[in-house]
Amino acid sequence: GSAFFSSQGPVGLAESVAFAERWQGKVDGRITTSIAPHAPYTVTDDDLRGAADAARRLGVKVHLHAS
Repeated sequence: GSAFFSSQGPVGLAESVAFAERWQGKVDGRITTSIAPHAPYTVTDDDLRGAADAARRLGVKVHLHAS
């Protein structure tokens, strides 16, 4: 999915989760997804926790920019 920002409100994380739920493991396991908060400076701590929780629940990775 695409990166999300906290400025999008709850819809950003929700869209990232929906994308992962829909596509993870499709095409005989050839599609992999991740939850993608943009960066620690554009996403709140609560949204980062939500991203981590969702990734654990779905068995996917978290992808974010670190600098």
